[in-house]
Amino acid sequence: MLAWHLADGNGFNEGIAITVTQMVISKSSWPAAMALSPDVVHVWCVPLDLPEGTTEPLLVNLSEEEMQRAGRFHFPIDRSRFIVRRACLREILARYLGTGAGEIHFCYGEHGKPALALQDDAGTIGFNVSKSQGIALIAVGLDRDLGVDVEFVRPVEDAMGLASRFFTERENAELKRLPNREQLDAFFTCWTRKEAILKAVGTGLAAPLQRLDVSTRPDEPVRWLPGQGGSLFNRRWALESYRPAEGYVATLASREPRPHLKQWQWMG
Repeated sequence: MLAWHLADGNGFNEGIAITVTQMVISKSSWPAAMALSPDVVHVWCVPLDLPEGTTEPLLVNLSEEEMQRAGRFHFPIDRSRFIVRRACLREILARYLGTGAGEIHFCYGEHGKPALALQDDAGTIGFNVSKSQGIALIAVGLDRDLGVDVEFVRPVEDAMGLASRFFTERENAELKRLPNREQLDAFFTCWTRKEAILKAVGTGLAAPLQRLDVSTRPDEPVRWLPGQGGSLFNRRWALESYRPAEGYVATLASREPRPHLKQWQWMG
């Protein structure tokens, strides 16, 4: 999630497009269990703004801690979106684990990255979540480190000034070469590519954005320059940027080898 307001080239690897399969599934037609294989990553696109009266029943699957967090939101829309996001995350993961949504337990890394607790040795299911405005993306993979970021493309005050603070010199040069009408889209595309890698590594915004150098143009293959951030970013990552919904840009980062991506549209 873009959080600018919270924070006071050579040797590129060319991104190869992931084959994307899009599937629309309603809750009533979900299979009892969902299967994963090591060469596939599923990304669920979840609408967060549900009809009035349909959010409160979802509380039954949340933990006590999650319900307390929901109660701390000042604005009703933020509370509702949080409930939908957490409830859908639990219901989706429950299909892969073959368990009840309320029986899922989470643990958290040093920088707050969530993971599933108490998994057996049959394979570790990894996931990552991102939200922006009215949608959330939930990436799920088997024995993979994952990071996903989604952003709603909207006007940002002094976007180029923010880029000069948080982007690399090469990224800023690429942005400035673009026509004005293309700069905002490229700005958000660049942001999602950088944050997806940081989330996959597990640091989130605890690591400086300037230590990652990525391509900015939405119509170009995703590229990034490894090694600029030292050993933290030496692992190779497969990246794919795409548009999960109208007005949004997103990037999935996954530890190589490159997976096949299946995009599920949740229509609960």
